[in-house]
Formats: sequence, C-alpha cells, structure tokens
Amino acid sequence: ASKNSPELKEFKSQLLPLDFFKDIIDDSIHARTEDRRKELTKVPLPLRFDSEQHYIDVFKPLFWHEAKGQIHRSKAIDMKHSSETVQHVSFQVEDPWLRLELQREKEEAGQMSYGYADLVILTQNEDPIKEHPVHFLAMVDVSIGTHLAVTTKLDMNSTEGSRAHQIAKVISESGSWQLAKVTNLSTMIREYESLMALPKMNLRHFIINRDEGGTGRDASGAMQAGVGDGEGRGAASVAAAGDAVQLLSIPEKLDEWLRSQHNEPQRNAINDCRKLSGITLVQGPPGTGKTKTALGILAVLLNANKATQTKAVSSSRAGRQGSQAEGSETESSGDEKEATDEAIATREWERVQLLRARAPWMRGGFTPWMDALEQELPMAGSLSWRKPFPKLTPDRVISTSHVSEDATLPQKVLVCTPSNAAVDEVLRRIVNTGIVGPDGKPRKPSIVRLGPNVHTDLEEYSLNRIVKRRLAALTEAPSLTRREEEKQRLLRDARIVCTTLSVSGSRDVVGFEGGFDTVLVDEASQGVEVSMLVPLKLGCRRLILIGDPQQLPATCFSAVAIQHEYERSLFQRLQLSQHKVSLLQVQYRMHPAISAFPSERFYDGKIMNGRNELEFDQHCPAPWSHLPCFAPVAFFNVRGETQEMKSSFVNEDEADFVISFYETLTTLYPHEVWRRKLAVISPYAQQVQLIRRRFRALFGLTDKNPCPVEVNTVDGFQGREKDCIIVSIVRANPDLGIGFVRDRRRMNVAFTRARTNLWVVGYAGLLRLNEDWLDFISRQQESCRLLRMSRPFHTFLARYLKSWYERHPSLARPPGRLDALEGLGTEPALPESAFSISREELEELERQEAEEAAAERDVEEVSDGMGADSSDHEGEDGAADGAGGGAAGEDAQGPGSEPLAKRHRTDGPEDAADEPAAAMDE
Repeated sequence: ASKNSPELKEFKSQLLPLDFFKDIIDDSIHARTEDRRKELTKVPLPLRFDSEQHYIDVFKPLFWHEAKGQIHRSKAIDMKHSSETVQHVSFQVEDPWLRLELQREKEEAGQMSYGYADLVILTQNEDPIKEHPVHFLAMVDVSIGTHLAVTTKLDMNSTEGSRAHQIAKVISESGSWQLAKVTNLSTMIREYESLMALPKMNLRHFIINRDEGGTGRDASGAMQAGVGDGEGRGAASVAAAGDAVQLLSIPEKLDEWLRSQHNEPQRNAINDCRKLSGITLVQGPPGTGKTKTALGILAVLLNANKATQTKAVSSSRAGRQGSQAEGSETESSGDEKEATDEAIATREWERVQLLRARAPWMRGGFTPWMDALEQELPMAGSLSWRKPFPKLTPDRVISTSHVSEDATLPQKVLVCTPSNAAVDEVLRRIVNTGIVGPDGKPRKPSIVRLGPNVHTDLEEYSLNRIVKRRLAALTEAPSLTRREEEKQRLLRDARIVCTTLSVSGSRDVVGFEGGFDTVLVDEASQGVEVSMLVPLKLGCRRLILIGDPQQLPATCFSAVAIQHEYERSLFQRLQLSQHKVSLLQVQYRMHPAISAFPSERFYDGKIMNGRNELEFDQHCPAPWSHLPCFAPVAFFNVRGETQEMKSSFVNEDEADFVISFYETLTTLYPHEVWRRKLAVISPYAQQVQLIRRRFRALFGLTDKNPCPVEVNTVDGFQGREKDCIIVSIVRANPDLGIGFVRDRRRMNVAFTRARTNLWVVGYAGLLRLNEDWLDFISRQQESCRLLRMSRPFHTFLARYLKSWYERHPSLARPPGRLDALEGLGTEPALPESAFSISREELEELERQEAEEAAAERDVEEVSDGMGADSSDHEGEDGAADGAGGGAAGEDAQGPGSEPLAKRHRTDGPEDAADEPAAAMDE
C-alpha cells in the first residue's frame, strides 16, 4: 500500500503516540484485563455481521489490543537492555507528524540494520526497557548506511511538563537519543489496511456472513451451494430452492485420474472448489490427505473448462439453523448453459470494479493526454483528419481485455499459509509430485515462491533468487526498474504463486498488475481472521480455506483479545455459523489403536481408518508392539515432581524415564535407527530443554551441539509426524492444576503425530480431573495399556520386562540382550557406538537447526523502494513462524516462557506420503 494511504496514516496515528511503558503492558493481569474489557463495546465476537462497517467496528478494537500485545511480547522477550546513541541532525514538522533525520555511529550501523516499518523507541535512558518519561515511538522510513529517517506523531500544542512537551524540548535542542528496535510492523500494517479495505473486496458479502432473517436470499447466494456431501448448510451456504449453481467443468482424463487416486470425501472436497465465486471450507483432520487433496484442487482449478450449470440443493430455514441437509453429488453437464441475468450482472460489476481500481482511464472525469490533442497527421490515402481516440465504455474494455478471454476460469492461483515453513512444505509437495494436467498426467507447473527464508532445496523457485540470478547475467548494471520488470514478468508467467499471508500484502504482490482471482489458504485454522483478509485485496473472488479447527489455532498475545475470541480463524467462524464444510474422513497415518481416541473424542467418530490393524501392521511393521510396554498406545503413570522454571514447568522424573525408555528400545532393538524413528514432545518449553540436555549427555555431546533426537513442544510439532512419539505431560502437582494441557486442541495434536506408537508419560491422578484425559486414561486402563510406575523410574522398564518374560517364557524375545537392561542408568550397557553420532550427521542436524531458526524469525525481503540499498534489506515480518495457540494468563508466553512454535518442518507432510489409490481405500 501507499506510504501516504489514509489507512497507514490512521495506523501510525493510533500507535506512535502511545507511551511505551504505560500503554504497552501485559493485559493478562486480571485488573488490567477487566479495565480493558470495559473499553470494548462489541462483545463477544459474533458469527455474523450486519454490514461491512459493523465488521470493522467489531474487529478494530480487538486488532489494537492484539497489536499492543505483540509489541509487549517483543519488549519482554526480544529486546535487549542496550541501545545505541544517535545524533539528531534535523527535523521537519507536518502537523501532527514529525520526521527526524538521525546519524548513527559506523560501528553500530554495521551491527544492527533497520528497515522500512521497523518500530523503534528513542529515549533518554541507555536501557530502552527501563521506564523514562522522555521517550517516544517512531517508525523507520529510510535506512541507508549511517543515515536513519523516522516518523512519529507529536502533539505540538501539549502543555508544559507533559511528555510531548519534554520530547519537543530535547528535539529543539538537537540533542542525542538512545535508539533501540522494538519490532517490525509490516504484518500489522497489512492486516490493518486489509481490515479497512473490506468494503472494496469482492468477497465481502461472504465474509460478513449476514443473517438475512429468513426474509430473502442468503448473502452468498447460490454460489455457496456446493456439490457432494457436506457437514451442514446455513445462512451463508444454502441456496434458495431451484437456484442454479455454476461449476467449473473438469476435463475427462483429469476426472478419471481424480476418481482413481482420491477417496470419496477427497473428491467431494475437490468438487466443492469448482464454484465460480465464494468461500469453500475443507477440513483435514490429521493424516486424511489434506495436502494431497489440495494438489487435486489445484489440478482442477488450473485445467478447468468453461463453467457448466447445475441445480442447487433445495433447503429450508431449518437447515440454516444447523440441521444437516442432504448433499447430492452432481456430475458436470456436457451442455453449456447460460447463467442467470443476475449472476452475469454480478460478475460483470465485479470485473468492472477490479478494472477501475487498476485502470484510472475507466473512471469518470479522466481525460487521456491523447484525447486532449488534435491529431494533425493525415491518414494514408486520405485527406481527412484523424479523430481523437475513441473512449471505451466499461463493457467494451472488458470484452477486449484478457479478463474476458475466460473470466470464469482461474488465471492463476495464489497459495498462502500462515508461516514460511508451511509454504515450503506445500511448495515441496507441488514440485515433487507435480500437478496433473488435462490429460491425466502429472507435470511440473510454472510456480514461484515469494518471501524470505526459503528452504535450501527450494531456492530455485524463490522470486528474489531468480531475479538476482537473471540480473547478474546482464552486461549492464541492473536498475531498480529492471528489477521490478523481472519480478512482474515472473509473476505473470507463473500459474501458482506461493507465499505467506503476510507477504501476500507486500509490494511485489499488491503491485502485480494481473491480480489473483483464486486464493487457496493451507493451514487456514492457524491464522487469525484478519490475516485471512490480506490476500483478498488482490481481486479474489474464489477463496478456498483448508484447515482443521480441532488443532491448535494462531497464537494471540493479548488476554483481552483471546477472551473475545480474536484467535478464532475465519474458517472456524464460518463453520460455527453452519457454512458447508467438506470433511476429509479417511486417515492413513496412524495405527487404528492410535486414531480411535482422537476420532471419537474430537471428530464425533467420523474419521475412518484407511487400513485395519492387520493391514497397518503389514504396511508399517513394529515388532516391538507385541509387548504391553511398547504397545501402539500406552500410558505410563509417573507420579513425579513438577517444578516451575522461567514461567514454564519441568518434571525431572519424566525426563529420566524418557531417557531410560530410549535406552531400553536401543538395547532391545539395536538394528533400528531410533533417533530418526522417534521424537519426544511436551507442552512445556523448559521440559523440552531439559530432555534435550539429557539426550546430549547420553550421546556425549555439549550444549553447543544440536540434540541428536528430535525433542520439541507440542505446538512446534504440529504438522509433523514420526513413527514413534513419546509425550511428556509434566504436570503432576494438584496445587498447580494441569494448565494448558487441558486444551483439547493441544491434546489432539499431541496424540496424532505418531504413525505406529504413541507412548504418553504423565500422572493419571491429576489428569483424570479433566474429562478428555479421564476418557483417554480409562480407555488405556480397560485395554491393559496403563502401566503404574514404581521408583526408581529409570529402572522400571528393566524390572517390568524381566517379570514379563518370567511369566511368559514361551514368547519370542527381542533381538537385543535382556540381561543388558539391568545395567541401564548405572553403567554403559551397550557399546559406545550405540549412542554416538557421526560428524556428517551432526553437521546435517546443525544445518537443520539453522534453517529452523531462520524460519522462526519469519522475515521478508523489503522492496518498498526506500533507498539505494533497501531492495535486499531483510526486516522482520511480524509474528514468528506459525506460533502455537497458548492461552494467556496461566501458561501464557511471558518472559522466558514457551517460545513461538516451530511448525511444519521437513520430516514429512501433514498427510501420509504413501496413501493408496481410492480403489484400495474403498
């Protein structure tokens, strides 16, 4: 957006005058929460809105609470207790704005870089986190070498003695300031501008989801009535009886491929995405082939033929109130039919509005320079004078433009996710698998990746890397104009553009002339609703949201915002208002014993297994699973001691048991590479750090080395999978409660990461106080999979297995030595090589850690034309990589507590890579 846009000015006007120490505070403290709740007039966050303005009025105050919460987190976690001294060179006043020119020291400029939209604090205290009355917030405009220009808002008519008056006094004296970076505002700005731009969006009626009260047609009209089975149809999804729905037509060979490679729920989801306009929701529980379905959707969108017409499902008002309506799968008609006059008029109007926004010559009152001059050159063979160029009416412009070549067909698809790592996962699947063409054969699509921190094996698809490579091949020095031309050419040629939600609001995307009529958002339940609006400014009229509200949502840092459900995604709000949802129902990842509890507890028993237990055991053999302590699901009842540490929690008894468990597996099954097959997850970051230290000690590594076994938070492991998962619950003190372990979404994520074995370590006596945990523990007890531990915990498995084989001497024994277990925890029971790691493997782990750390920062290359060296500047791009949904208050992410989550890493996609064809599924 323009740096002088009204929305940006309003954003800065609201933020920059704030007192960094009195206004940017932790609102999770009860008294502050109560005070700030009173400021909100629209509570709670509704499912439907009366108008675009109603929507903005509701979201705006919550946006500001969350913005201040994010800035407070940066102050508490990211900022250091040091600053640099800058000299005030000059200032310029444009009431109420104050622009300052600052001079930095060369040494400091080499250590810290600033970029456009960085939020900085200028204070008279060397410690920028320590309160001082003379300070102000500012936003960076330009940073070139040692030169820094910032803008702030200052009340020029302030009374003597006020903070503004003291600031003005220091500025007038051209004094020095202490400067420190707080955070980058790019993502916040883009979200705010998108929120304010809602009235101009093509999909605004679908977004506000107005409740018509039964007096007229639904706001979304017939376009929202999909084909196939649905979860429910409500006010935003049910067409009036007899209404016609236009659907994109699928080429015959492609349709045959879809039927052979996708099960019925997947095909229904793909069919629902054939609508010409509107929002489609696809819910993908763990292991149900969500990414595979997304690739099928892309194949249909990029190869569709002209739209055909089918009858919508009739419904009643009762269906709008939540009752399920019967869906009917409708085959594409071979005969092309005309759309209704109303549908045609709506689409024509939308296209005219889009063209007007991009083509000023279509607006009233515009006179091109060539019309203002009489043409004096005679035409060849004629004595007549050439007349001025004729003006085209909007309908003629549309009919002669590329938009009308096939306005109903997707020209290109913008694929977005909330985080960089998730974008890379989708991109990797697309380039490795390909997109199936109209002939039913996969091919490599024209695809480009926007944004920073692209994984090393995907750099060839990075827009910035491709542009740099092309410019480097030029004989002449590349100009900024040539750079932008190359970017535009690459975007124009690409059929698929992959990026984060935030970067979809960057200059590269917003400035692209072609626009994006179709947006597909993966992991759509992990982004707050306002973030989903960012790509909708690009002319989108077809939005596809793929996600799972039963897994962890986005992280919000404002307790007030959380209390008003600001963390709720657009997907979840529409689902709760009975919008039609296509549920993927066949899972292939987990052993049926693992999937049983999540399916029944979190998905109403609707998730079916692609393989029964016998088929799964044959496909994914786990020879240790016949032992009760190594069963596909087992609960180890450890009454350990919970200790609070740095606003987090640890349980050393559980950590000791986890290490002994790993040692036991390695002893009994030495031919398995357990450090690649197994991962340990815990809800608490300090427990993760403790277990990592224990593993390093086991392998003889120092704290500077990466952990040889993957250990992560539950939030950080969302979207990942391993053969075997150990979950360390930590909570064991009744006085402390169970904290956010009670969050069923976090429980769902923890219990659905394993393929063959899920081993849970916790204290049943405390966890039983929660209904979900009571159900899980009771199931394991009934199945004889609950093991009551006795001290010392680190020798329990050796004692248990010895007793087990004494009682069952005829059973087959593991390949490893049972007698070696007796030495575990006291002396080396295995050769030193059993717990060693090669130098090459260690270097690979270090590389992976570096890439994860880079993705966690989630920065982007800023190309807003701020200065000669700004095109390659990297500035932070908002909240870190896909942070998990911790609740504020208890277990809130405060100083030193749970880090932002590291999701969607490279171990594997969300869905199983080897799903069988539909013929095998059915």
